[in-house]
Amino acid sequence: MANKFLHIGINFAGASKTNELEPAILQICDDWLRYSANNWIIWTSRSANDCAIHLRAFLSPNDQFYIAKLDLSEHQGWMPKWIWDWINKPRVEQALQIPGTPFPPPNPFVPPLGTPNS
Repeated sequence: MANKFLHIGINFAGASKTNELEPAILQICDDWLRYSANNWIIWTSRSANDCAIHLRAFLSPNDQFYIAKLDLSEHQGWMPKWIWDWINKPRVEQALQIPGTPFPPPNPFVPPLGTPNS
């Protein structure tokens, strides 16, 4: 599968888990940028659904998140130069996961996606 940019936005129900969550984000992408306390842009070969399933295991049942593919063919904003440098740098597509390699096991206390309050 070809690499793409995904946006990940998380609304933590309680205290921020940004530092605890970043190792989980590193597992699903080849490159990433956190541009605010709860927003990331990642470069990945995984689908938004695969990323959602993976990250759900690291979040509490009341945390909320949204993952969407980004089309950077047209963009604008007011950000520091280092963010624009990251967005615009050349990238090589690569497969992140070796086929047949599973994600870490899900948190048994987190309801599956699509259930009420999930």
